Amino acid sequence: SAAKGGYLTQHYGQRRPYSAPQMIALAARQRVEVNFILHRGGAIAGRLFDEYGDPVAGARLQLFRLRYERGRRALAPAGVGDQTDDTGAFRLYALSPGDYYLTAMLRAADASGIVDITVGAPTYYPGTSSLAEAQRLRLGPGQELAGLSFGLQPVRSVAVSGVVLLSSGGPAAATSVTPTSEGGGYTGG
Repeated sequence: SAAKGGYLTQHYGQRRPYSAPQMIALAARQRVEVNFILHRGGAIAGRLFDEYGDPVAGARLQLFRLRYERGRRALAPAGVGDQTDDTGAFRLYALSPGDYYLTAMLRAADASGIVDITVGAPTYYPGTSSLAEAQRLRLGPGQELAGLSFGLQPVRSVAVSGVVLLSSGGPAAATSVTPTSEGGGYTGG
């Protein structure tokens, strides 16, 4: 594979991003010349504001792509996220062409200032708490979508609790439960 900052990583034999790479079989003392053409990655940039129009510093921005898992549509993280600066600005880069959903989430530290946790629910671009109302962002090869501004939605968090039981009626040990919204969307960090 070949990689460079700001460009898309390419694996040998790939014809497009996310396609399967090919293996190179080498015999003893055999040399193979492999050439790569790296393509500049796309970028999405903008600013995040609160409900009063003030910039939000320290919010976490993440891109997601729709994919199918077990026959259902689900959001999967795509690319590296970013954190807003003191002016609310963000820039996500080195992105493959495709369709994305942009989310913003507030981040907070615990009393020690060390542990970083998600606070509240995500806000989807252009400023909604509902995936059904989110705007899909289409990014072409090497394209930059700049000037995206949206407001972080004040959303009240909820807690879900319960007990997972086995068919025998006893509690299930070491069970993982992942909540999803009705539309199969991402539900938090």
